[in-house]
Formats: sequence, structure tokens, C-alpha cells
Amino acid sequence: MSKAYGFRKRAWAPRATVLFIAVASWMGWAVPSLVGDEPKKSDPAPSPPQIVMARPFGVVFGSNTVLTLRGYHLTNAVSARVVGLPEPVTAILKGANEAPKIDGRDNNQIGDQELKLELMLPSESPVGTNLNLVVVNSAGESAPYALVALKECDDAKESNRAFREAQTLSLGQWVRGVLPDGSAVHVYRIRFEAAHGYAAEILAARLGSTLDAALALYDVKGTVLAQNDDTFGRDPALTFHPLVSGDYFLVVTTVNERSSKVDDYLLRVDHKP
Repeated sequence: MSKAYGFRKRAWAPRATVLFIAVASWMGWAVPSLVGDEPKKSDPAPSPPQIVMARPFGVVFGSNTVLTLRGYHLTNAVSARVVGLPEPVTAILKGANEAPKIDGRDNNQIGDQELKLELMLPSESPVGTNLNLVVVNSAGESAPYALVALKECDDAKESNRAFREAQTLSLGQWVRGVLPDGSAVHVYRIRFEAAHGYAAEILAARLGSTLDAALALYDVKGTVLAQNDDTFGRDPALTFHPLVSGDYFLVVTTVNERSSKVDDYLLRVDHKP
């Protein structure tokens, strides 16, 4: 008899609890939690900024430059500066936002946020990649991002997609361009002298670009004289010793016919060191 009574007592216990809660709620009583409060979910710890790329490539010193940075944790940036000079250069933040999607590119690889900033490098800045950009937020500062400081730099023309429309390039001249789609080709005309050595080099992947570039050198008859794909990682470079003085054509393309609006590059041709 006692066992049966005990069974019925346990079976009614949950019902009594439900009835008590209902009455307490109707009477306006405070009902203590019967299962305990759920643990509060804490917000993820903030992370310092990460710069994937700063466009356009090539910062001409002595003039104002507006850069668009792409990366992670940039929208809460509080300051930015250029280091590597006797006195750091402070950049002016111009606004940040979520980065737009780029066809054929994954934001998890090229960055999901953008930050615009304006800066001016002093006219005595060293040429090359001796300067670095650092962005700071409440969690810390980014790893240094290499800036290419230049005395001058030209932009690739949209029309230089064929030999007859080739853009003239001088020795020692830097040019920056973007291959916005897989069919894009940039052609440059340059004069070489016989018995001299020349070198051409692309800076792209080393500065965060997703471009997988290729370089090819042609004579005026359209014969391929030299070509290269990967020398510095995905970035190509080639050297050439012409037998005949005259005009030659240097062609920049993408290896996989898959490029986008963030496939920037810097090109320079000069005497072989």
C-alpha cells in the first residue's frame, strides 16, 4: 500500500509545481527559478586590425594619397600611421564600412571590411618597401603592411589591350594597373638597346593582390622572346638581353584567366642590376 501511495505522490509532484506557478503568476508573486539562470553568452574578445591590401599600390611621396584598405577588424579603427621614417606619419581616417563582395573572390580570404585613409609621405622618403602602415583599434595594432614609396608612378591605360594600342613605358618607370576581368591584357611598348641586360618585375601577390600574373616579352613581329609565371611566389619576373636594338612589347596577363577588380599590380622595367 505504501509503495502505491509513494508512486502516486511522485506522479503528482510535477502537476503541483505547475499549479503553484500558475497561481503565483495570477497573484503577482515573484516565482524563484526552479532550474537556475542560463549562463550569459559573453561577446567574443575584440581582435586587432588585419590589413590584407592597401589600394592603389604605390604611394608617391610629396603628394596626398587616399588609400582604401581591405582586411579584418577595420571598422573600429581609431588611428593609423606610417612607420620607418625618422618621424612617424599619421594618416587621417576617412571612414570605414563592410567590404563589397567581389565576383569570384571570397571575403574570408580578401577581407570583409574596408577603411579609407589619407596620408602624405615626406618628399625625402626612401624609395621602395622600407615603410610600413599600421592600423590601431581598441584591441591593439595590425601587423606592419609594406607600402611601396615612389617618386612618381603612372597608371595603366584602359586602352592598352593590344599591340597597336600599347602604352609607352620608359626604363625605371613604375606603372600601376588592375586586371579587372579574366580577359584583360595590358601591353606596354619599351625600347631596348642591344648588348644590354634588362629586368622586368611584377609586384602583386606580395602586396595582398589575388592576381596570379604572368609576363611575356615579344618583338615587333609578335614572337615570344621570354616569359615567366612564378618567380617571387605568384609574382613573375624576367630578364632579357636583346640582340637587336628597337621596340619590344611587354604583356601582363593573368595565368588562370580569372581576375577581378582587386587584382592590382605594380610593374617596373629597368636595366638588369
